[in-house]
Amino acid sequence: MEEEDPQGLSGLETVQQRCEDGTACPVEAVGETEQEALLWSTASCYSSYLTATAQGEIQQLEQSLEEMLTRVDEFCGMLDMIRNDSSQIMNENIPEIHAKADEMKQLYKKIDKLEKSPLPKRQQQRFEHPTLFRTEDYFPVQNS
Repeated sequence: MEEEDPQGLSGLETVQQRCEDGTACPVEAVGETEQEALLWSTASCYSSYLTATAQGEIQQLEQSLEEMLTRVDEFCGMLDMIRNDSSQIMNENIPEIHAKADEMKQLYKKIDKLEKSPLPKRQQQRFEHPTLFRTEDYFPVQNS
């Protein structure tokens, strides 16, 4: 014996049950018992839990890829800057360094020549005391 619910629908007609996610789970239950209808309804609701959705994982993957692409772009920019700096060093600074090194070699040669050349030795002179002057000779003393 089937009992009618307050809306007037019996268990043999369409059974709807609210799933935990709030969606309605309709199940056609024509010619079946109320238990089978309830079983189909429950199975339909639980099947929504078993459906595999990878939307969250896909979004995380896309976000990670965007971050990695940004870092790769930054890295490539740094490499370009380093290449440009290296080219500048090779083209400008190294020739300057070679020129300075040549100047230093010439300076060292001059120093070596000066060290090898004989310097005239000075004869030691005797120390003579300076002549002392008396203030009275230049400024007369006034006796008062």
